Amino acid sequence: MGEILINNAERQALIATARGLDQNQLDALIYSALGLNIGEFGSITDNMVVLSSKFVSWVTKRGDLFTVVDQIIEDYPNHEKIAILRSLSQRLSAARKVVLPQSFDAVLIDTATIANRAPLRATLRQLITSSMTRPVVIVSGTEKSGRSHSWHLIRHVAEDHGIAVRRIDLEKWVTEERTLDALFDDVRAALDILDSGRPPSQGVTPQTLGQLYAERIDEYHQRSVAVARWIVFDSTDRAIAQEIAAFLRRICELRLEANLLKCTFFLLGDGSQLSFDENAHPVSKERLSRILPHEVDAAAKEINALGAKRLNDAELASKVAEINGKLNACSDSECGKTVAEALRALRLKVEAP
Repeated sequence: MGEILINNAERQALIATARGLDQNQLDALIYSALGLNIGEFGSITDNMVVLSSKFVSWVTKRGDLFTVVDQIIEDYPNHEKIAILRSLSQRLSAARKVVLPQSFDAVLIDTATIANRAPLRATLRQLITSSMTRPVVIVSGTEKSGRSHSWHLIRHVAEDHGIAVRRIDLEKWVTEERTLDALFDDVRAALDILDSGRPPSQGVTPQTLGQLYAERIDEYHQRSVAVARWIVFDSTDRAIAQEIAAFLRRICELRLEANLLKCTFFLLGDGSQLSFDENAHPVSKERLSRILPHEVDAAAKEINALGAKRLNDAELASKVAEINGKLNACSDSECGKTVAEALRALRLKVEAP
């Protein structure tokens, strides 16, 4: 669902939408639709002309473009280009219906590298199809291995099975928002907690403060009607404040101690700053390793099967060999990006949705 589906009128409608907003409004739109921030494609220092161009270039290459378009329609129903945007939404919705039977096996083209997800897919399958619980799941791997893009797969599975899901990125693009209070409010909103009172903070260490905030979340959650919820904490491998690390550690400990029932916490990053006592609080760990040739082959076959102009067996084998040649020549930290770009090119070539 990439640029091949977007004509010039639709592109201009998206540009007009972005230029009619300010940075905060555009950030709110992206966060509402995707749980992401402007920092994914632009900078707070960009003016809106530059930022709108970056936005459209970024969003039209995403498999979840339909989500952004639908969010625009919901937030700005009286926009001057609304008819064009509604037509775009209908076409994207029709194309989206071409999916595999199970969401945890579905191909997510453009939003994530679609190979090298076997361990995480297996975990999600267990969460959905069995009684096995995984209260805390750590998704780790080398830089650029696709940890953050795992969010798209997690969200896709959750939404397909009626599970409320929320991504909270600890590396927010506005520095002033990287606070314990902001994180507390994000988690509270993710759990639909209406109470907002914070614990007393005077005279306590950062570690104790983080623990108290986590325990207050648990206290509020016990009063609410618990429904299944997945919360994805992204960028847990980045430098974070002591009180935030203490909050995350304690809220995960509480879940592992059978509190915060029906919640599953995903930590994207190695979680080393959280200093879990793994003997007392064992967690599930899924490490994203280097992509393997057979994973490229499987991904390429799935993309080709969805295409309107499919390659024959010989052509597809040649294309897979070409991609694997690029894979073998790149470093571990770059292989995810390399394969993603090659598979995206294949998708465009065969005109897969």
